[in-house]
Amino acid sequence: MKHYRLIIFVFSLFFSMAASAQESWDRAVKKINYRESAIVPPFCGSSKTNPKYNGIDWKKKFGEELVYINHFCGTKAATPVCYQYSEKEKIACLTSMLEGTTYFFEHTKGISPINPYMYTEHGVLLKEIGRYGEAIQAFNTAIQKNQSYTRAYGMLADTYILTKQYDEAEKVINEGLKYKKSKGLYKKLEIIKNHKN
Repeated sequence: MKHYRLIIFVFSLFFSMAASAQESWDRAVKKINYRESAIVPPFCGSSKTNPKYNGIDWKKKFGEELVYINHFCGTKAATPVCYQYSEKEKIACLTSMLEGTTYFFEHTKGISPINPYMYTEHGVLLKEIGRYGEAIQAFNTAIQKNQSYTRAYGMLADTYILTKQYDEAEKVINEGLKYKKSKGLYKKLEIIKNHKN
């Protein structure tokens, strides 16, 4: 009788664990609709976008190439899902999110005025999955496309800090400050100086 109870207990435990198992990330991200996301940029056209952006003609602002933005908007909305998984699965999930920016780059041939933002977003994903060399290239491309885009300088400096290249990080911040004074860049400069000491 004891054995039957033990067997029943083990089976019920197994089935309860299986029932509560986390669904795969690739299924989870498919459930995300960027049109209902509060984290996508305003040009994605989400119903949760701040009303102050209503009435802006994004195609006029960023060009006809904006028609290729949907893949990016979808991956941008789904990216937070990746952080709910183990490291290996998280990296696989984040790697799949690169499709949003690469699709945009392939179809716009690098001529869109929104490219500094897009290359920075691409670099952030690359940095998150540990592909630091590629991330550095993406941030540098963003800077080449708009030398006053401070976020790209900040992300590039962060990548250099992660790889313990503090002198490079300091150079990047000082370069960015030549084009635009930014409290964020000054704060990063302090962080870099603390790492160097």
